[in-house]
This record gives sequence, structure tokens and C-alpha cells, in this order.
Amino acid sequence: MAPKSAPTAPVNTILWDPNNYFDWSLQVKTRLTNQQLWDIVEGTNEPPKAENDEAAFKAWSEKNAMALQLIWYSCGWPFNSAIGKITSAKNAWDTLAAICALYKTSFIASFKRLEDIDNYMDWSIQVKTKLTDRQLWVIVEGTDELLKAETDEVASQAWSEKNAMALGVIRYSCGGRLCWAIEMITSAKIAWHTLAAICKLPISSYKDVFKNLEDADNYLDWSLQVKTKLADQQLWDIVEGNDEAPKAESDEAAFKAWSEKNAMALGVIRYSGEGPLQWAIWKITSAKIAWDTLAAICTLPKSSFIVPEEYDYVAWSVRMKAYLKACDLWDIVEAATQPPKPEDDEIAFNAWSKKDAIALYLIRESSSAFYSSLFPAGTAQNAWDILAKFYNSEGRENSELRKYVLFKQYLRDGNWAAANQFITSNPGAECAIISNTRSTALHIAIIAGHLHIVKELVNMLPTDKLRMTDKDGNTVLGCCALVGNTEMAKCIVEKCPMLLSIGSGNKFDKLIPVVMALTCNSNSIATARYLYSVTPPGSLSPGKGSVNGATFVTRCIYSKNFDMALDVLEKFPTLVTALDIEKESPVLALASMSFPYTSENQLISWKRWIYNCIHIPGVDDINQIPLSIQKLEKGKSTQVRNIRLGIRQTYDYESKHQYRKLLLRMCQELQCSSDKQLEKGLVYEAIFKATKKGMVEFVTAIWSACPELVSAEEEFTWRNPFMCAVLYRQHEIFRLLYCFSLKDSILAATDYEGNNILHMAAMTEPSARRNTIPGAAFHMQRDLQWFKEVKSIVSPSLIEAENDDGFTPQDLFVENHKGLVDQAKNWIKETTSSCTVPAILIVIIMFAAAITVRGGNNQNTSLPMFLKDKVFMLFMLSNALFLVSATTSLLVFHTITSRNLEEDFLISLPHKMIIGLSSLIFSIAPMMVNFCTSLSIILDGNLWVVIPIICLVTGPVILFAWKQVHLLLAMVASTYRPRIFDRNVKPWM
Repeated sequence: MAPKSAPTAPVNTILWDPNNYFDWSLQVKTRLTNQQLWDIVEGTNEPPKAENDEAAFKAWSEKNAMALQLIWYSCGWPFNSAIGKITSAKNAWDTLAAICALYKTSFIASFKRLEDIDNYMDWSIQVKTKLTDRQLWVIVEGTDELLKAETDEVASQAWSEKNAMALGVIRYSCGGRLCWAIEMITSAKIAWHTLAAICKLPISSYKDVFKNLEDADNYLDWSLQVKTKLADQQLWDIVEGNDEAPKAESDEAAFKAWSEKNAMALGVIRYSGEGPLQWAIWKITSAKIAWDTLAAICTLPKSSFIVPEEYDYVAWSVRMKAYLKACDLWDIVEAATQPPKPEDDEIAFNAWSKKDAIALYLIRESSSAFYSSLFPAGTAQNAWDILAKFYNSEGRENSELRKYVLFKQYLRDGNWAAANQFITSNPGAECAIISNTRSTALHIAIIAGHLHIVKELVNMLPTDKLRMTDKDGNTVLGCCALVGNTEMAKCIVEKCPMLLSIGSGNKFDKLIPVVMALTCNSNSIATARYLYSVTPPGSLSPGKGSVNGATFVTRCIYSKNFDMALDVLEKFPTLVTALDIEKESPVLALASMSFPYTSENQLISWKRWIYNCIHIPGVDDINQIPLSIQKLEKGKSTQVRNIRLGIRQTYDYESKHQYRKLLLRMCQELQCSSDKQLEKGLVYEAIFKATKKGMVEFVTAIWSACPELVSAEEEFTWRNPFMCAVLYRQHEIFRLLYCFSLKDSILAATDYEGNNILHMAAMTEPSARRNTIPGAAFHMQRDLQWFKEVKSIVSPSLIEAENDDGFTPQDLFVENHKGLVDQAKNWIKETTSSCTVPAILIVIIMFAAAITVRGGNNQNTSLPMFLKDKVFMLFMLSNALFLVSATTSLLVFHTITSRNLEEDFLISLPHKMIIGLSSLIFSIAPMMVNFCTSLSIILDGNLWVVIPIICLVTGPVILFAWKQVHLLLAMVASTYRPRIFDRNVKPWM
């Protein structure tokens, strides 16, 4: 059942949709583990019996309630409603997992939501079929009745779990106001029949009626038509309430029948409400009381309780109190005694529910200005108390803050003389709360960036006043970290060093200033380095559930300050697997870095000399550098690193060297970690993330330290790292397979859908390394190469193995690459068309040039006049070469446009493209020679004209050729490169 109070440690991810179940479950499991509640959810041991050990049973019940509370409050609708009737944290967890698993298998995803009554028939048939397939229809049909816990506790829990799953499916497949109609129902059977009752009513004039009960104006028409519809469905006797409701202990069968009819009638009434009237009957569980409540509300004249907008809270409260007393409702608001409980006196409870709903409606609707503040109020008394508390406190605060308006302006303008005068005239202003964000004068001066005012205020304030926080929980040193002002931070630390260890923020896990400097401001690295140099090491220790140490390390990694991260890990090695404020471990953060590895030995000689000269200041050097020099160097660093002599690149190599040292230090700690620590520290997730990103140096280091992690499986998919490497086309990761003697067993593994590693090669992953390959044809060729390569190393039985959907790897490849094949064909056509046009022009021009003799013919011999001229012979030779190569290119491109199959993209099509492009590019050289010789013959001796013309014409031709050369080289490299996987690797184990 739903918890009564909010958990103390909510999670960041709310389960709104089955698609985010993985992230939600990971965060909730981590939080339950941190609070030592996961053993309750895991349920490895049976819960103790009260009669055997009352103390143990009481302790178990408290932990179960806390775990159930956290799970319930971390779920959004409809999941929290689906587990609303479950009293076991373990059953609630398993039910949510089952519902989300059903969605994952397209059980719920394929449903057409029941948004309106028009598609009820299709919806009901589809849902009934699916529920029957999952053995859940017996719950809805009612053949599987609920057993009482005292009769058979195990059967009762099993029924509750199945009921929750069926109810979750029904609720999740509904939309719009039909969801609202079954909001408070906790039985799958009653929810089903309620929807049937609503949707089977005659549709004529039904929608118009049920959408218009927004206020009292149309109540008479609405009530008449709804009464008619309820009577047609034999539900009006429940609303009329001539007979008392039967008691469960007297006649259980009659009570069940009455409960079902009451729920269906109440669902119809709820479905017909909208806006404030819908909320008025939100908590009412009786159809009769809901009907009577709406009747009572709609018969009240609006003019009597609507308060004019110009009324303030005092005037409003006086008028409303008098009106509620006149309506005999003030006793509900005043609530001198506790409201009756339905199990003690049902008649008294129903009467109280009616009066409370009316009073709450009147309070909400009496002035629209207050309505938004009252949305969370559950009773009239709560609504009244919320308003009183809000407006009374707001009035006092506003009057107090008004006198500090000028003072705040002086501080923001940097006018210390005026601010100091104000402090003199108003003693205590220097440490008072002067803004609606609960900021002090020092907070405002820091945010405004006025160092001289900060120094004056720090000298003026006592130490205890420096520890004051604003509305967001930030201390003054925390504000310095947020804005990244090192000088201000130094001034405050000298006066009050204890602020270095005081966390800021209103979150469950507060961050100390040095962590905030890295977390909240990417430009405050200098401030973070200073704060780290003066922060007590113990403030970053992983003890007592603190997240500061892990958060500091992860933020150092993301900002590439590896030296500080390494220094902290040397002091506290267990931080490697600790979780930060975002539930991420340092090892996972390091796996998320896109940091290509380059060794010092790969540098050329002069860059290696620069590498040895570069010094990146470590954490021990920061205290020896005056702050003014640090600021100066910070400004110059950008210019120095951008010098076009490779110094910036070489500087990065030094940073990468520190990255490697940090990685090796983490691996040393992982060697000593247990499997539970590795799982808690998200090491398995880090391996898979690094694998998908192709971070071979990270994966190699981890596997070198912990070879057993090579057999890790990804949660939910059950894939090993090498299956992911194939799916994401990371050949450098996959070649590590030959380092392990377990190669055959790794290749034979399957995932949760029965896919083997060859199926992975047949799949397409949008985030795989395709951005490095130009053109869809190259993508297709690369996927074919991967498929052929993996096919050559797996056993024959895997080649024809089918997955759970009945697809062999070859079938899956064809199915997944249909779209890519079409894109590749279009790319080939576009490329060939762009090359065919210049080839045709070249052939036409050269053919015309070949039959047109320069200088004419000798009239006696009919031979060309320049036959014996060497330039003329060069002209004719280049013409012939030009014509042959261009014609070859044209013919090859013409053959490419014919029908192509998938296999053609591996060798045949790329081979033709290479020949065609080579011929086209080759034809450019003789074309230019031909052009130059032609000009030379025509403009004999006029080089001052020939040379500029040649230079002018050569430019566009070279640009075209350069573009095609890049494409040609890419094709040659992709087609004739060595095999993808280098198998000459020394085994590790």
C-alpha cells in the first residue's frame, strides 16, 4: 500500500516510462543499498514471524516499510498506482520489473491506447488476448480469487503481484480521462468492469454531456442525462442509496457485488467531471457520496463564496470563515477532533468526506489567486493551514526585506561608502538576511564580483556569521566556488578556514566548496586548485557516506585535471569504486572520456624535446605561485598553447601521460576489490562504455589487471564486451579476443534474445563508428567486411543459428540493411552522375580536338603543317591518352548504374568505382597538356599571354581533381586494406 510520508532520500530518476527502467532501477538499488535496505528487496531470507521473534519481525517491518516507501515515491503514474495494494517491498520491486519486461517484449508497447470510448472494442480484445497469454486474465475474470493473508500468506502475495501486473497493464494502456476514472481502483477486475461500464454506454450525446460538467451552470442537464445512463446500466441503485451497503463479515458475496457496482458508478461520475469539480470528489470512494457532494456544490450560489480579487488574505479569511460557519462546514476546517475512519464508522466517515470535499472546493474556488498554492492539499483543514502559513510568513518577510532595497543596490553597484553608511545607520545589516533568496550582504557582494566590499565585510563580520547560508544552502565560500573567484576565496579562508569542510546546497548530499568549484563552474579551475591545496584531506574521504571525495575525482577527470584526481586516489584508494552525487564512479567517469592515447615515443625528435621541457603544475606547486601570477599565467596560457609549432599538441601528450598514470593507479586498486565492490563501483558498466567508445587503452589496462572481467555480461542484454565491440564496430577492442585462451567460449555466447556474435555483426547501431566513413556505400562495405570477418572465425554451428525471433545471422543482416542498401545505391548513383558529366564533356571536346588539325594541312602532301614540330606531336599524344582514359571512365561509370546486389558493395562496386575515378583523374593530366600545347601552337612566342591563361584555367581543374583524389584514396584504403582484425597477438591467459 502507498506510504504516508515522503522518503528522506529521493532518487534523481523517476520511473515514468518503462524505457527508463534501467536507469531508475540502478539508482534505486544504489540508494537502497546505501541505506542497508536492499536485503529486504532482494529477499534472500524469509521474513521473520511475529509469533517466533517479535523484535526481529518489528525491525523487518520497519525496513520493509522504508524500502517500499522509497520505491513508491520514486515511481510516477501509473506505476505507483500499480503497486498501491502491495505491502511487500520485494513484491513491489518484482512487479515493476515484470511490468517493464512486458513492455520491453512489445507486450504493452504494441497496444493502441484507450484514449476514448470509440476504440474500446479493439482495445479490449487486444488487452484480453495479451493478458490471457501471460496467465493474467484469471485475475480480471475473477476465477482466481484473493486469499486472505492469514489463510495462505504465500498465495495472497502471489495474487497481489499478479493483480498489480494486470492492473498496471490496464492502466498503462489507457489514456486521457479514462485513466482518471480508474485512478483510485486497486483491483484489476473492478478496473476492467468500470471501463466496460463507461465505454458500453450509448454514445449518442454521451461525449457532449461528459465533457461539459465544468461548473454549476449545466448541472441540471448533466445530472438528468448521467442518471439516465446509470439507470440503463443498472447502477443507479448504488447512487440512490436506498439500501445500506452490505457488510463483508455478514455476506461477503453481496459485499463484493456491491463494491464492484459502486466502483463502476463512481468511475462513470469521475469520468464526467472536469476541472475543479473533478478534484472535488478526488478522495471520495462512494458513488453516492460523490453524487451528493456534486449536487451540494452545484446548488450553492457562486456570488456568496467568490471573493473579489482585490481582497487581501485577512479580508478573505474573515469572509470565508463566516461563510463556512453559515454552511455548517467550519467544524471540518477547524478540525478540533480527528476525522472518523471508515473501518470504525462508515456512515460518519461518508458524512465527513462529503462536508470536507465541499469545504475544500469552496476554499479553492473562492479566489483563483490562491488556487495554485492549494493543489497539494488533501483536506480542507490542510488547505486552510497552508494559506495561513504562506501569507502570514510572506507578509512578515516582505516588510522586513523592504528596508534593505537600497542596501542591496549599493552592494551590487560596488558603492562601499554608501553601503558602509547604511550599516552604520542600521546596526546588524551586515549580517542580516536582505533578499528573498535569504542571502546576506556578503553573498550579494560575492555574486556581484566586488572584491573590495568582500574584504571589508569579511573583516567586519564575526566568524560565526560567515557560516550563514542562503536559500539554496550555499555558504559564502560556496558562492566563491560558484563564481570562480580565487582572491575572494582566499580572503574568506584566512578568516574562517572551517568553511572548507562545510557542505553547501539543499540536496541530500551536500558538496564542500572545492567540489562545487569543479562541479558548478567549468571556468573555476584555478579556484578549485587553490581550494584543494588548503582543504583538509579528511574532507574528501569516502567515510560516513560522503560523496565529496568521489564527486571531486569524477569532476577532476571530466575537466582533465588528472594530477589532482591521482593525488586524492593516492590518499583514499577506495574512492575508485565510490559513487559521486550523480551515482557515477571515478572509473566510470574515466571510461566516459574520449581521450585517444599517444605515447611519448611516437613524437618526432623536436616535439619530444618540447615534451620533456613542459611542466604542468601539480597540486604541490600551487601554494608556491602567487595568485597574481597565477591569474597572469592563466591569461597567457591560451596564447602559448595556440602557437603553430605543435606545442599545444605536445602539451596534450603530457596530459595524456597523466591520464595513463591515473588509469594504472585505478587498476591497482581494482585488483584488490571484491566482486561486490566492482559491481557497486560500476566497473562492469565502465568496461562496456569504454568498449562501445573504442577506448582500447582503458579496456586493455582493466583486463590486464583483472582478466576475469573479460567474461562480464551487460545487464539486461547479457552481452559480453566482444559482442558489444562487434555491434559498435570497434576492431581494436575485438582484436584483444586473441589474447585470451577462452576465445571459443566467448564467441559462442548469446544475449537475452538468443543472438550470437555473428548476429551482432549483422545488426546496425546508429551510434557506431560511421562518422569516420564517408558515404553510405562505405558504410555498407564496412558492415559486409565485419560480417565476413566474424563469420570466418566462428564455428559453423553459429552461422546458421537462429535467434529467438527465428532469424539466422544472414537473414538478420539482410533485414537490418535494407535501408542502408538503398542509401548506398543512391550514393553510388549520385557519385557516378557527378563524374559522368565531366567525362562526357572531356570525350566530346577531345574528339573534336583530335579531328581538328592545328595550323591546317600542306596543300601538296595533305599532311599537317606542324607534323615535324615536337609540340604538335605532344599535342596529338596527349589527345589520344586523354580520349582513351576519359572514354574508359565513362564506360565504367555506365556499368555501375546497372542493378546491384548487397554483395557487390564488398568488392565489385568499389573496384569499378576505383577504376572509373582513376581513369577520370588520369585523363586530367593529358587534358591540361593538350590545352597547353594547343595554346603554345596558336600563340607562338607570346608566353606573356600563354602562361597567365594556363594558370587561370588550371585552378578549377586541380580543385576538382583534388576532391576526387580524396574519394579515390578512401576507396582504395577501404577495399584493399589488410584484414580488420590483427590475429598476431600474444595471449594473456
